[in-house]
Amino acid sequence: MYVLDLGDRVWQFNTRNSPGKVRFKAAKFVQSLVNERESQPDMVVYDGNGQEAGVFLSALDISAVHDPPPASASSSLEYSTALFHLSDSSGEVIFEHVSPPTLSTLSTSDAFVLDDSTNRASPAIYVWLGANTLLAERQLALQYGQWYLYKYARGTGRAAYATHIVKMHEGQETDAFMSAIGA
Repeated sequence: MYVLDLGDRVWQFNTRNSPGKVRFKAAKFVQSLVNERESQPDMVVYDGNGQEAGVFLSALDISAVHDPPPASASSSLEYSTALFHLSDSSGEVIFEHVSPPTLSTLSTSDAFVLDDSTNRASPAIYVWLGANTLLAERQLALQYGQWYLYKYARGTGRAAYATHIVKMHEGQETDAFMSAIGA
């Protein structure tokens, strides 16, 4: 399942094996993007099984979407992660690199952006919100994750567009996030 936001066009690409629930959630997300822009962009849904899938894939300069490699194959890949701290506790927003990226670095009162975009099996930018994160930080965290992806993520060219941005709250971390942060 992929969503490509081209500004004046928002495209949804349903992969062959994507479950109906996922397709529905993606459609709701795409519709929310269109609604935010007062219905200005065109919304198109492409089916991975249909001939029109080539239109979506050509926009990314790829010919097909492949299933990720099995876990055993991806575990041998070398990559590194980077962690960034987002804080508004001083009244001014601070976005700074934190090293090393570890689970113990995360603070329940702040937001963090974890760059795992060099993970070939599943590239992602994780936006992590502590349970006691200030409202301003919660509102800005996803924007900083998106800004970071487009300005600095280590994926190059069209490959950077395949990087997911995943928002999660403290206590609801995914296995992929825990693996990326070394837990």
